Amino acid sequence: MPRKTHPFYPFLFGIFPALSLLSNNIGDARFSEIWLPLVIVVAIALIVWGALLPLLRDRHKVAILVVAFWIPFHTYGFFADGLKAALRDPEASPLPVLALAALLGTFGLALFVMVFRTKRNLAPLSSALNKVGIFLIIVPLLTFGLAKLRQEAPEARSLAANEKELSADERAQLPDIYYIIPDSYPRADVLLETFDYDNTPFLEALEERGFYTVEDSYSNYPKTQMSLASSMNLDYLDPSHLEAEWNEALPNFVAQIWDNKVMDFLASYGYEFPTFSSGVAATEIDNGRFVKPDTFTLSELQRVYIAMTPLRSPVERMTRSGEANRVLFVVEELGKVRRGERPMFVFAHMMSPHMPHSFDAEGKPVTETPEYYKGFRDETICLNGRFLTMIDRIQKRQPNSIIVIQGDHGCRSDWQSTAGTALIPWKGSKEDYIRDYTAVLNTIYFPDGDYSDFYLGITPVNTFRIIFNKYFGTTYKLLPDKTYLSFQGGKTIEEVR
Repeated sequence: MPRKTHPFYPFLFGIFPALSLLSNNIGDARFSEIWLPLVIVVAIALIVWGALLPLLRDRHKVAILVVAFWIPFHTYGFFADGLKAALRDPEASPLPVLALAALLGTFGLALFVMVFRTKRNLAPLSSALNKVGIFLIIVPLLTFGLAKLRQEAPEARSLAANEKELSADERAQLPDIYYIIPDSYPRADVLLETFDYDNTPFLEALEERGFYTVEDSYSNYPKTQMSLASSMNLDYLDPSHLEAEWNEALPNFVAQIWDNKVMDFLASYGYEFPTFSSGVAATEIDNGRFVKPDTFTLSELQRVYIAMTPLRSPVERMTRSGEANRVLFVVEELGKVRRGERPMFVFAHMMSPHMPHSFDAEGKPVTETPEYYKGFRDETICLNGRFLTMIDRIQKRQPNSIIVIQGDHGCRSDWQSTAGTALIPWKGSKEDYIRDYTAVLNTIYFPDGDYSDFYLGITPVNTFRIIFNKYFGTTYKLLPDKTYLSFQGGKTIEEVR
């Protein structure tokens, strides 16, 4: 008697988009983040299966339709973002997006009628699709695993392995250092021109507190992982990584963030490393004092996956308060971090004012996703006020602290979908594009107020070279200030400044 074929491939086809997303973001996500897409796929597959089985009375027919269901489910975000972008652009037409959606709907209806009416034995097809499903998930899993094996991580070592012998008095004189990265925080002129927000009062308030804000400041790179891999290693990235495909180079950038020269150097002086949860795997560095909120929040990979599906709006509403809490929790706790017997290097990367925008100008969670420009402006206003309170607390408790607040890249005003995956065609000049993507806030506080080593247009690659030379007696030479960027739709990174 032939063995019964059990069609399990609908679950494999369902989880494939999430695994593909993981394999395309190697180094920027953890495998454990797949749990949420897996739960969603299993739950929805069981619901659809339960609804169709009484009607069709054939598990093989049901399995085919469950797989067909994944197509509109996982392309919803593509069509929604495409339609929104077309409606926003007066020179574009929504007809191609609507036509493609209609074609997909017609195909789905025809497939349902064909499956419903067929009298054929579909067990052999189920057996073949089971094999295809296994192959589908093996490919991204192998891609992810092999990339991890190839990852060019620095040699493993203890942070305290080369710690210097310092007296208690010598250690007490070492400054605490705060490195704070509000994601996408732009320069004042960009805030004014793009978001109609005058940041002058905030910059003046910083100046009153002894800060120096770099004029004409640009990031060295257009993406978080590249920028921080550079600034935290006091150097430009390996040119070969700039020429490589993003997925190939990304694990190396992340490895350089997790295991960086700034922390290596400070560890030799006995520093501790309070670090904060960002929700982005690349910047979650746990060196003993990792701080995160208690509330549930989505990781970046989970957020991008959800944005692909019709669940985007309800899930965003349910998790919006958690996302707001994560950012505002970090800003609040930064002002409360306590120094013990050792000096501290405090690292905090926060996903704000970068989308998704989850709180208003007063810090209250928003009930609906705001229009991009309003959301960006409101989060900037809120952050400004919270930053000043945080700075006051740090300077009062530990006056001998260095504070660096530095955007990792520009505001990317053409990148406006919830997940940051849909681009509005760029209309301005090349110079405008460079400024939009790389003009950043770059402000620093030194306890002695001596900023003679800074100059117009200095970039983040030189920040810690100056700090280490000034406070630790190193002799780093300042590097030429360069900016690298890829243009919309392009893959090649080129020097633009």
